[in-house]
Amino acid sequence: MPTKSYAVRFANSNIGANLDQTQQLRDVLNEVVARRGRAEQRGHHLSAVPMEGEHFQVRNLVQVGRCWRGAFARLRDEAPHVIGLTDVEREIDLEDGERVLEKTFFLYYEDTDILVFQMSRNVGYLTRFALYWSRLLEGIYVDFPPAVNASRLEEILHSGIREVNFTYARTPGEQVDGPRWTQRAMDMLRPVHGAVGKFTLRAPRGEILGGHIGDLVRWASRGGDVRRAKVLLQDEQDPIDLFVEPIKVRIDVELNGRYPDERSAVEQLGEAYAAQAAHLPMRQRRDRR
Repeated sequence: MPTKSYAVRFANSNIGANLDQTQQLRDVLNEVVARRGRAEQRGHHLSAVPMEGEHFQVRNLVQVGRCWRGAFARLRDEAPHVIGLTDVEREIDLEDGERVLEKTFFLYYEDTDILVFQMSRNVGYLTRFALYWSRLLEGIYVDFPPAVNASRLEEILHSGIREVNFTYARTPGEQVDGPRWTQRAMDMLRPVHGAVGKFTLRAPRGEILGGHIGDLVRWASRGGDVRRAKVLLQDEQDPIDLFVEPIKVRIDVELNGRYPDERSAVEQLGEAYAAQAAHLPMRQRRDRR
């Protein structure tokens, strides 16, 4: 059977702009399914959401044990054209109310807060997936920060850090996604209506940064509103880009005709999770009592 190769990214989830009150996708999924889901034979279809002039939807959402699986779909109203073998263009006929459906697949492990997402140029990447959930949750801030190699990050955190550079795009609204001790710096963007700020934290000559520098580096490495982040270690001359090493793999999905086979995609995503588990930044559930 023919196959097609797809990139896969891993991510955690953040819902809410205040780190002290942030939830994860696992905290809202059951409620969303009950409130915005429609049960079908192959799972729940969540509400279609208008975005960027089109509609997007999570479809076939099913929970199996502590893992959710589903598809992220793009619903196109316009009828695309195709070109035949003789180079003649023709229209695809659609009935009234029908849409062209394109989708990609994902797994979400609620016990570890790990999203395994099949990337698709036609449907979208993690940023569009996050925007869909934000719209579905009536404007609450949602972010799926790409997972970086946990062992490499810990290696950086246990080295002497003498300089940190990051570019921060301020979250709209009153709350700001960042450590409390950087709040004053972030607030400088508000009175001048700034959207982006570039920050450099440098230790005195011959010394290294201390205090809460580990919290800042962890926060910056999660992505989200930090667009660029580099650290310079004590014994190095070149800075390390924290976004250079997001965990990424490729999977080969069997095609059902010209379309990715759902069973094959789900199996491949599960195998990718198992193979990378030791490197993923897993989050255990917090006690909310």
